[in-house]
Amino acid sequence: MEKKVDERHQSLSKFVIEIVKDSIKEKDEDFETGKELLEEKKELEEELEDTQRDLEVYKKSQDKLEKEVKEFRCDMRDEAMDIYHQIDHDELRKEYEASMPELGIL
Repeated sequence: MEKKVDERHQSLSKFVIEIVKDSIKEKDEDFETGKELLEEKKELEEELEDTQRDLEVYKKSQDKLEKEVKEFRCDMRDEAMDIYHQIDHDELRKEYEASMPELGIL
């Protein structure tokens, strides 16, 4: 009788060990799946950052192009443009005198 109980106990122990091994195997698979998902998430985040950087570069180039087109069409300014440049006569005289070479005649 004791032998039968011992055999049942061994059989039951083997069964429990198999269940625990299967459970550990499933946990390992879940862990690997989680690890793969984390790696995939990291790759997607890097791709998102690259795409955002590309978008910023694209927006800057579009803004630059829009500015160049406005300048080409002469509608760059929002305010009226003063086409008459008022010359300050004192400033003109000073610049003229500064640019004249000294001859040393007098």
